[in-house]
Amino acid sequence: MHACENVGLVKFDILGIRNLSILGSAIELIAKTRDVQINLAKIPLDDEATFKMLADGGTMGTFQLGGSGMTRWLKELRPNRLEDIMVMIALFRPGPMNNIQEFIARKHGKVPVKYLHPKMERFLDKSYGILVYQDDILFMALELAGYDWSTVDALRQAIGKKKPKEMAEQHEIFVAGCQKFSGMTKEEAEQLWDLTVPFQGYGFNKAHAASYGIVSYQTSYIKTHYPVEYMCALLTAESGDTDKIAEAISECRRMKIIVLTPDINKSGVGFTIEDNKDSLQGRAIRFGLSAIKNIGTAAIESILKARSSGSEFKSLSAFSARVDLQKVNRKALESLIKAGAMDKFGNRASMLAALDKIIAESHKLAKQVSSGQTGFFDNDVIDLDASDITPGFDLPNLPEMPREELLLFEFEYLGFYLSEHPMQKKLEKLSDYITHDISQLDPEEHVGKTVTVGGIIVSMRKVFTKKNNEEMAFITLQGVDGAKVECVVFPRAFENNGNKEYWTINNIAIVSGKIDNREEKLSLVVDRVKEI
Repeated sequence: MHACENVGLVKFDILGIRNLSILGSAIELIAKTRDVQINLAKIPLDDEATFKMLADGGTMGTFQLGGSGMTRWLKELRPNRLEDIMVMIALFRPGPMNNIQEFIARKHGKVPVKYLHPKMERFLDKSYGILVYQDDILFMALELAGYDWSTVDALRQAIGKKKPKEMAEQHEIFVAGCQKFSGMTKEEAEQLWDLTVPFQGYGFNKAHAASYGIVSYQTSYIKTHYPVEYMCALLTAESGDTDKIAEAISECRRMKIIVLTPDINKSGVGFTIEDNKDSLQGRAIRFGLSAIKNIGTAAIESILKARSSGSEFKSLSAFSARVDLQKVNRKALESLIKAGAMDKFGNRASMLAALDKIIAESHKLAKQVSSGQTGFFDNDVIDLDASDITPGFDLPNLPEMPREELLLFEFEYLGFYLSEHPMQKKLEKLSDYITHDISQLDPEEHVGKTVTVGGIIVSMRKVFTKKNNEEMAFITLQGVDGAKVECVVFPRAFENNGNKEYWTINNIAIVSGKIDNREEKLSLVVDRVKEI
């Protein structure tokens, strides 16, 4: 940053692009599915339903407000104006966040609003006397310490660029100025200076907070009033990240929005909206093909092209005959079957058993068509839309696989359990044993604290220590809502927790330990583990 500026370059930090894309996509969906045109510049900024949604904790997927720590504070704050969102965004940073509790207490009249100097009310009235923005420090320096607009910029740079030497110089200038121009004692001036200390770690200027606050409010407003469109746009934007999709699916469940399994005749590239009489909203979100593992762009293009040029696919054999099997290869076909996208053609056990024969017959048929061997007369023309193109395409009559196995397929190819979890009944009991949901863990709040969380072990890597050749493990634990946390199980904990069968993929475990922040990612150092 500093090196760029020293050679005359300007640094641009462009943020929030994904959220703007989600907003844009949601607005397009609203226009397409509801014939309603939304102008974000004209939505009301005092919408009670939007503020209630935030106060109720429905922040998942909103810009800057979706973290567990921020959500908890918003539930306490119960925002009812745009300025509240701006203040929270500015305060929820290292340093200034120590003022959050005081701001909430003053807003709700639990603590009286007070100013260290009467002049401060002119620029701190909206924040109940609490310094929130870098601008507040500048106004304090201008009003109380004798700065002017040419000299106060040095104070802004010292604070904003985190320069200790310059801060020490400005400290002296500020304290001396307060004594000279406002008649304060040195102790009173030092009290004012102490208010600036949190901003030396991190502080927003007001324009930055306002820009963020507007986008945060817009995402919250659209999510509140057009939930299906907003969540559909969010799912499509996150389709490359299974963890985020799982979190969004969990939020859809909370909002009573139905997310339908992929369907080879209905799914688009991304997530789409379709009418559904079983949904409270009368519409549901259909899972997109691009979020299925092993289904690449070329395969999707081939499927959509074949689907648009004829009727719906009526069977697995008809599908195989109509698509380009060079693009929709065996691996892709198997993924589509196991993910449930072809369930209308028959049970998965039968389709998987017949797959190799169907592919071979489809290649043979493609050669006949390309060479013109199918004939020119009506009774010689092969109907590619027929349920069974040849008798050899009949699916064998096999019993379907156990429900648990089908759900494991779903997890493998979608990245999470969409319809239900095979251990749902056990997972529902987790709340009786844990102190926190995994999704509630927050780096600002929980690092260094001991928590108990529970979930299913979705991955595990066992290693041996170099020093004593002792066995330990790194496991990934996934909670009910799809959120994950890495757990580090050192040798003593790995050996001293009874039966090592606890550490098994797809097993549900309840672990207690201390939260750590390893390489900017939360992890849990395990002390104890138990099963339900």
